[in-house]
Amino acid sequence: MNQLSSSDFRSHHPLIRDLLRSLPRIASTDANILIQGESGTGKEMLARYIHRLSPRASKPLLAINCSAIPEALLESEFFGHRKGAFTGAVCDHKGIFESVRGGTVFLDEIGDMPFHLQSKLLRVIQERSVRPIGSPFEHKVDFTIIAATHKNLKSEIKNSKFREDLYYRLNVIPMSLPPLRQRHDDIPDLIEGFIKKFSKKYALTEDLSLSENAVSELKSHSWPGNIRELENFIERTIVFNLNKTKIEKVDLPSFEEREDFQQFNYFRNFPTLSDLEENYIRYVLASVNLHQGRAAEILGISRRTISRLLNQKTHDL
Repeated sequence: MNQLSSSDFRSHHPLIRDLLRSLPRIASTDANILIQGESGTGKEMLARYIHRLSPRASKPLLAINCSAIPEALLESEFFGHRKGAFTGAVCDHKGIFESVRGGTVFLDEIGDMPFHLQSKLLRVIQERSVRPIGSPFEHKVDFTIIAATHKNLKSEIKNSKFREDLYYRLNVIPMSLPPLRQRHDDIPDLIEGFIKKFSKKYALTEDLSLSENAVSELKSHSWPGNIRELENFIERTIVFNLNKTKIEKVDLPSFEEREDFQQFNYFRNFPTLSDLEENYIRYVLASVNLHQGRAAEILGISRRTISRLLNQKTHDL
């Protein structure tokens, strides 16, 4: 894994500059950290940098995305299980808290954790012990936690979707990463870094650069997918310009140009309500560069609902 340093987070934004100055002191403690920010703002990269600065740097950092694992498997991934605990449990399995062995647990998208598991997580944090599914015994565990979310957890608490006691346990050290649309002055530095990264990846023999007009155009874009979207765009630009040394103009993708949506012709046939629902979900996903977390926030539904509706439509075809 590449070593991370403060240069990975260089920024002109005062919030990030203040954060970087305080990181060595924060990382030296075992205080729980909660990083909030939109999808693509670099929450996991920041968590890995904090871990590298900490006394636990020689131990593992294990990351789990609370929204990416099916709910039926999430408890086992967190707390582990013993052989025969349920159908399919053919051997013992250590959960993330047993496996980390004195390292750091990074809980990404903690706001999507099912409510009934939040109390179990709270107990592990408080007691520093875990009971695997199917085991009568508690096992002592040693870890520190960095959690991250794109959601407003205070709003989730008001809506009875997130436990207030768990929030205060996690939010000992609050951190916030601003979206890229508030960091336009950082875009030239980010572009330079990504060009170096992908020039090396694609073994370019000559340095590639963007014209001032191209950089200005990128600075004026809203980047709903934040740094991740910008990184993907720079890589795509390099791939399509491998024989060039300077790019004068960039073509930011628009909704009308997205291939996925060229098949929809609303003037030929009246769509069904189900089609409208699917198309709108896909439209929102496209608008946020396929980031399901941001799309779910805009639509007012969960990521699982997005996946279920789209999967159901696929199965119906």
